[in-house]
Amino acid sequence: GAAVQAEMDDGVHLSANLPEAERLFIEANAALRRQQTEKYYADVKRVAELAPDDFHAQAWLGFAWVDRRDFGAAAAAFKRALELNPSASFVHGALTFVHTQLREYDDALASAKKYAEGASAEAGSHQALAGALLNVNQAKAAEAELVKAVELAPKARSAYYDLATVKAVAGDYAGARDVLDRSKVAEVQPTDAL
Repeated sequence: GAAVQAEMDDGVHLSANLPEAERLFIEANAALRRQQTEKYYADVKRVAELAPDDFHAQAWLGFAWVDRRDFGAAAAAFKRALELNPSASFVHGALTFVHTQLREYDDALASAKKYAEGASAEAGSHQALAGALLNVNQAKAAEAELVKAVELAPKARSAYYDLATVKAVAGDYAGARDVLDRSKVAEVQPTDAL
């Protein structure tokens, strides 16, 4: 609301004497809040140019390119971010999505494996790996990853739905019904929030 916008405006005012990249980061967020998308994207791009060795700036640029559906540019930014911080498993997850959009399924699978390895306690990483496995016709392995996702996030209904879908496609209708019955006690929560 208005209070948040006032705080953003104060932040922009107070950032006037900061280094350019830091000031632009604040201005970009304020522009996004004001729905000034062209300024937001221009500022994000400029921050990444000013800070080519900053992991956060490169990852932020990758997400901006995803928003604009420029998946080739997003892939390049995410790869640069991972060069700077190879342990950023969530970026591997984003790269999985980007490779899938580009129909680069083997690359998506490689990224998804790194995501699941780096974030093995996150159900969303196993769901991402399951999706990548399905894209390369490895349904049994995908099912195993979805079982892990359900175990890690028993309140995340989407993991149950994905698992039930894989079971139904494989012809295991009783197994799919069982999974759906178990999902009734789950809450509607995204797995990446758990």
